[in-house]
Amino acid sequence: VDVPMFETMADLELSDHLYGRTFEPALGEMGYTRLLSAQRRPFPTRDGHICVMPYVDKDWQRVFELIGRPDLLRDPRFDSIASRTLHIGELYAILAAALLERSTDEWVQAFDAADIPAARLNTPESLLQDPHLQRTGFFRLEQHPSEGLLRTTQIPTQWSDCPAAVTRLAPRLGEHSREILREAGYDDAAIEGLLAAEVTRVPSPP
Repeated sequence: VDVPMFETMADLELSDHLYGRTFEPALGEMGYTRLLSAQRRPFPTRDGHICVMPYVDKDWQRVFELIGRPDLLRDPRFDSIASRTLHIGELYAILAAALLERSTDEWVQAFDAADIPAARLNTPESLLQDPHLQRTGFFRLEQHPSEGLLRTTQIPTQWSDCPAAVTRLAPRLGEHSREILREAGYDDAAIEGLLAAEVTRVPSPP
């Protein structure tokens, strides 16, 4: 399996951003307008930030109702994906202003009830209390022989034929010196000689 990083990322980005240069001769410049909008980012709420992604017509129709702007249903700037794309900055600005009026939890519940993709924006700190990660046991505490009690994360992927598991913690300096030297063909006497000469080392008992 060969997965070149540069080509993989170029493919991911250009799937959207080839845009007008998808065609030959070109029908326009590169860069997907929706994605490049200065407003396309997590939206501030009254007490935090939220990520929300209305996309198709029915999503935006529900959003206009939720933010108390049913008049926008008849606005020709926003009545199709083509017209919304042309006026995406104006549309996102309207949404941003409305989202400031309620809390993140209130908006998440409202969008969830309306079947509109949305989620709160986590910070590194808030991930520790994330309900989903707590339910799945993503974080765990392990006693390290020299460093004390450590918080670690579970392996996030699942493999049915060969389940992944964390079998050991980060090694102490020199913890596997004897094991590695034996694999390299050294006998016990030679290993002890290397240790005595301080060519390598093993950790002190915890």
